[in-house]
Formats: sequence, structure tokens, C-alpha cells
Amino acid sequence: MPKQLKLSNSILVDCGGCDRRNSSVSVSWNTTGRVLASSSHNTAKLWPTEFIPTSSSTYPSVIRETTTLQHNAPVDRVRFHPKNPSILCTNVEDKTVQLWDLRENHGNNNNHTRSSTSSTAFAKIPLKSSKGNCAASVEWENVNSDNHLVVTEKDNTVRVLDVRKLRGASTSATEVKVFQFENVLAETHFSPSGTHLVSAARRITDGMGLIHVYDWKTGKDKPCEHTFVGHSGPIYTLSFSPDGKRLATGGNDALVGLWDVKSMVCEKTISRRTKFIRSVAFSFDSSMLACCSEEAGIDLADPVSGEEIGILSLEKRNDRSRGAAVGFGCDEIEFCPKAPHVIACARGEVNPNTPQVSIARVNLENI
Repeated sequence: MPKQLKLSNSILVDCGGCDRRNSSVSVSWNTTGRVLASSSHNTAKLWPTEFIPTSSSTYPSVIRETTTLQHNAPVDRVRFHPKNPSILCTNVEDKTVQLWDLRENHGNNNNHTRSSTSSTAFAKIPLKSSKGNCAASVEWENVNSDNHLVVTEKDNTVRVLDVRKLRGASTSATEVKVFQFENVLAETHFSPSGTHLVSAARRITDGMGLIHVYDWKTGKDKPCEHTFVGHSGPIYTLSFSPDGKRLATGGNDALVGLWDVKSMVCEKTISRRTKFIRSVAFSFDSSMLACCSEEAGIDLADPVSGEEIGILSLEKRNDRSRGAAVGFGCDEIEFCPKAPHVIACARGEVNPNTPQVSIARVNLENI
């Protein structure tokens, strides 16, 4: 029998002060686990997290950003490159997807310990759709190539781009493949094998949540390979476990589905939340699943059985001065790639007393 775990306690660190103008809806770790990016109003911010992978019990209560990447519009999503710790992709509400090379601001200093501001991305990819101000999602391929980016536009077009030649004034990323859907897409990811794309969708006829799975290299422009009904309402978020065995989906029905990737059967459902699921994430060793909604705390679960490990509170102990909203949920979560029980939380637009980002170290015990 595998060991059963439960939440023992946690250590919470705030990133930045409490300011609604700088609220964050997205977070992404770089591959070293030493830098965290977050979205903000007209900026992307970089936070130094060198202390996170250590076993020290002493942590700062608040950390400050070391780099601010200036944009001309709000930043909806941030995504670090899966292999290069210095390349960051931002999804911007000026109808562009932008690529940033942090070495151009810091030389070869990957610790990013010097404070700086940059306003120049090395590439800006214009969206083709006239619908919406930004893409629905942007995600990197993490298996066979480190050059492919999948962009889901709000007209339900999925574009696979080769970004190798993007540098300087060039904005013409090579369009490798384009797929058009009738159903409304929320986001698209590469499969663990890298051979397929997986899109979370809402069926236009009845609102049911669907998962579209299709071969992006050899498939047709109008994919119809496999479609699975996953939720009774739209699917807003999905995530693959790093070991490639599990898929988690979160939807408008406040449920989290746990899927076996090989069979694409939903084997378990987590139903402890009462509001729609905003984000799901696996720890880098695939031993824990987290999900969040607008409700207080983050649900931590066994990724196979779905059983509760605990509810991670985002309210600091003995600190009531910021108001009750500090205990609310968040918009997006992501585990550190070097420390399996450390999770970053983009706190969203809750109220002026909510920190921009929170980082939690979770301590577990056997039961």
C-alpha cells in the first residue's frame, strides 16, 4: 500500500506589496526554480526565489521583484521556456505574444539579483484573429523540440509556431500547423509524448466540457481524431503530470477530473470545491495535485485517488490586518520544478489588501 499523506503545516511568503493595480493572474517558474515570473498590469515581474529549494526554516516574509518587463497593455499569461531558463513568453492584451531573453538585461547572471527594467522584447508575434485582445492560451512544447509554441486564439484557431528564427525586428514565426474548431477553446497543451495537441473546450450546442486530442504533425487542418466529454460545463484548465501518466481537468462544474492518459478514461473526480476551477497543477515529482478556485485556500490531493491531503491556507497566521480576503483562492498555481512541495499562487484581483503572488512551502506527514 502506498503511503497516505496529509498536510502538516506550511510556510507562506508574499511577493510584492498589496496593490490592486499590480494584481497578478499568472505565474511561471523557470527551469532552475530560482526565478518566478508573474503577470501584472502592463508588466511581467521576476521574483528571486533562490531560498526556496533549501531546507532552511528561515524565510523572508516578503520578497521584492528584481526585474520588471514593461508592456504597452496588461499581461494575461507568462510562460517560461521549458529548457532555457532565460526565455520568457508573455501573452499580452495588445494582440501580441512576446518573447523575452532575460540575458539581454542581466548578461550571464541567471540569478537575476540586480534590479532592472526592460521595455524591449526580442520578438512580438501578432495574433491573426480579430476576436479578443489576447490569445486564449500560449504553451511551449516540452518533449521533442524546444522551438514550438502553441497559440490558441479566441476565434478557436490553434496555431503551432516554430520560433527559432524570431530575433530582432522579425515577427514572422514559421507557422507549422493551423487547426480550426467550431467549439469554444479555453487552452491547448502538447501531450506528454509531444505527438498530439490536447485542447480544453466548450461544446457550442449544449455547453458540455470537451477534451479534443489530435495529432498535430500529421493531422488534418480540421481535426476530428478523438473527442472526450469531460465535464457538465466548460473546461477552463488542464495539466499533465510530469511523468506523463495523468491528466487533470478543471471546469465550470467545480469538479476536477483525473484521467489516465494511456486510456483517456476519467478514473476519479474531485468534488470538494463549490466554485469553478481556475487552475490545476501537479508537483514536479507527480506525487501531488493542487487545484484552486475563488474559494479560500488551495486543495491538495493524491493525484491517483483524488483523496484530500489538505487545504493550503493563503492567510498568514496571526496576520489579520489585511482583511479576510487574504484567505481567498487564486487565479493560477504552479509547483516549483526543483522543490516538489513548493507552490506559487497568482492571487488575482481580490481586493487592495491581497498580495500579488504568494509562495508556499508545504510540509507533509504520513498517516
